[in-house]
Amino acid sequence: MNNASVEPSTASNDAPADRLGWSRKLFVNKFVNDIDNLWAENGLLKLLALLSFMASLVLSTTVWVQAQNTRVIVVPFASGSPDLLIVGDRPSSEYLSAISRNIVTLTGTFTAATAEYQFTEVLKYAHPSAFVEMRDKWNGMVQSLRQYREATFATYVIPQQPIEIYSDRILVPAMRTRFVGDKVREETGQVEIKYTVENGRFWLLSVDFLVKGGRPDAN
Repeated sequence: MNNASVEPSTASNDAPADRLGWSRKLFVNKFVNDIDNLWAENGLLKLLALLSFMASLVLSTTVWVQAQNTRVIVVPFASGSPDLLIVGDRPSSEYLSAISRNIVTLTGTFTAATAEYQFTEVLKYAHPSAFVEMRDKWNGMVQSLRQYREATFATYVIPQQPIEIYSDRILVPAMRTRFVGDKVREETGQVEIKYTVENGRFWLLSVDFLVKGGRPDAN
């Protein structure tokens, strides 16, 4: 009976070691799970960031394309036709034909009494880089007409010949007639209209009458 009372208890000695090992195992498992969760969350965040960037890129591209393809009627020289428009920076040939005919009329058919008003109307469409040169040229013509108030100019588009349209200029076949007193002078040639289109707007750079053979004659 005395021997039984002094024997060590194996169960009581092993219990703390088992609990310590179990605690360590739980800690390791929790650490591993936390690391896995962190990696999973970071991967998800990276994926969401990538998807957000791609969506923003697609949206920006779509907006830019739509802006470039927006139809805008930029100068009210003519109306009533759905073809008189500019798509992005590309004016339709119908638009350029219509605007060129009006420019020919305003700058080519005038009298001493109407010249200043007509030239002022056309100057509204002059590009800032060409405005001063065009204004000075036409102001000089107005001053000359005040000395010859009986002078009249008439310029007609020749319908049998096509209007030549290029990316930076328009050539309109025309006949110009000058009436000064009892003298009449007729010339055949082309009205050369140089232009540019910026941000959906038509800008005029110059207008000159080219006498047949290519010689410029703005007067």
